[in-house]
Amino acid sequence: MCGITGFMDASKSFDSINAPFVLSNMADKIKSRGPDAFGYWFSKDRDIAFGHRRLSVIDLSSSGSQPMISDDGRYVIIFNGEIYNHQSIRENILKTHPNTRWSSSSDTQTLLVAIKLYGIKNAVQRCKGMFSFAIWDNKDNILHLCRDRFGEKPLYYGWQESQGRRVFLFGSQLSSLRQHPFFQSKISKDALSLYMEFGNIPGKLSIYEGINKLNPGSILTLHKATGIHEIENYWSAEEKILKNHANKFQGSRKEGINQLESLLKSTIKDQMVSDVPIGAFLSGGID
Repeated sequence: MCGITGFMDASKSFDSINAPFVLSNMADKIKSRGPDAFGYWFSKDRDIAFGHRRLSVIDLSSSGSQPMISDDGRYVIIFNGEIYNHQSIRENILKTHPNTRWSSSSDTQTLLVAIKLYGIKNAVQRCKGMFSFAIWDNKDNILHLCRDRFGEKPLYYGWQESQGRRVFLFGSQLSSLRQHPFFQSKISKDALSLYMEFGNIPGKLSIYEGINKLNPGSILTLHKATGIHEIENYWSAEEKILKNHANKFQGSRKEGINQLESLLKSTIKDQMVSDVPIGAFLSGGID
């Protein structure tokens, strides 16, 4: 588990002097997500800033530190989560691009290289895991936010305005966003009503006005030039269920049990990849 946070200033008056201080305050609120290291990156020319709190699991060296920049300097990424099949993705990359240079054994760099080669949607569709991440494209001046298929990793985003200046905030937790000086802390009446009715805030809303949750299986693309964003689904649970329903398993009960066991073993094996000791727990009865 790691923590990501950041902002894009749409007022074209980026404060590069205070940016490290603001990022540090935002990241401190998610230190529990990543107690091992803090890193930040910003571009005054492009009005974009990234902060990251790291929990070191794969590649404990500084080579796995974030924010991470692609070898050609085009992309900058901050990543939270794990990509369980990242080693097989690397193997496939090396088959078609044998001269690919690797400076880290981390799944973050695997994702970064995959995005560079395949594009963000194609790359994410190849990934099996739990994750949320932000990636900045220095060439096209575009910010992408992405969340895993089932929303295991959180990701909040939204515009806030103060004294005529607008800023786009994003991060793993609301507590991080609250540290930005433009954050308004205005309670959403719609979200509050839903909370009082259901005991939680469903869907994309958050408790704060103008701040949303990115839906699972989605990619948000924000164009700096226009300040307009669009959201695209790269995966849909409903579509997957309908597809599988139309192609039901045709084997016997014994064959079904054997295949399920094989899938569970393969899944657990993929999730046990780590450079530090880890523990595994059964989930809350669903298994």
